[in-house]
Amino acid sequence: GLPLMASRCATWDDVKDQCATFEPISLSGSAQLSGNFPNGGCREVGEDAEDVTRNTTLNFAEDTLAGCTLSLTRSELSDFCTMATADAGGFLHRLRLFDLPFTHLAAYGDVDAESQSVDDWVQIS
Repeated sequence: GLPLMASRCATWDDVKDQCATFEPISLSGSAQLSGNFPNGGCREVGEDAEDVTRNTTLNFAEDTLAGCTLSLTRSELSDFCTMATADAGGFLHRLRLFDLPFTHLAAYGDVDAESQSVDDWVQIS
């Protein structure tokens, strides 16, 4: 299938409890998962290695399975978990794979990447 279009919520309408305006995530607007190294390892948020990570494009009518492994010693695991629980987002927010650059996916295959219509986008929750 064709790449799934994605956008990021630019402004939130508190009255309607929904996104009011959208911004495209890239020129193509396609949804991609990134953050896993070619060897299957995870990249943490803030780790500078964008050029060597794989991107997985999300496509219409195609299942996508993405994951990564994080190798830690017992001491590193203890430190990692202690730091992760101290952070508001917990463990998963530290992994780049789950640091999505988009908040909404296209509801239909012909959505323009710069569409501002609420009906064109489905919020990721």
